Order: sequence, then C-alpha cells, then structure tokens
Amino acid sequence: MGKTKKTNAYKLSITGMIKRSVKNKVEENICFLSRIEAHSMKKMVAVIENSEVIRGSVLSRSAKKFDRWL
Repeated sequence: MGKTKKTNAYKLSITGMIKRSVKNKVEENICFLSRIEAHSMKKMVAVIENSEVIRGSVLSRSAKKFDRWL
C-alpha cells in the first residue's frame, strides 16, 4: 500500500503518525469492505502517503471519507 520513509523525522512527525494510523485502520478493516470500497481507501491512503504536507482541509476531507466507509 505504498512505501514509507524510514527517517527519524518521519517517525516523530504528526503527519507520520496520521499516515500510519490511517494505513493500519485500512488494513484492519479491509476484510469488511467490498472490493470497490477497499480500492478507494487504498487510493486515499496512497494520496496521504505521497503528500509532503498534509493541510487541514485535505486531512479532514480524507477523515470524513474514511469514517463514512467504516
């Protein structure tokens, strides 16, 4: 589901924690979702992981989508 950087800054950053927590939730809940929903969540996590800076609006939109899928 995408590569993660293994730097200390990444591990300590809030964005790093958010990325990991979303990724873990997706992996935990993936078996309860249809294939289309699972694909959408994977795409969302990939977008979050590839963002160097997560702005509040992007994060809140993603979180709302994520909550709707659970």
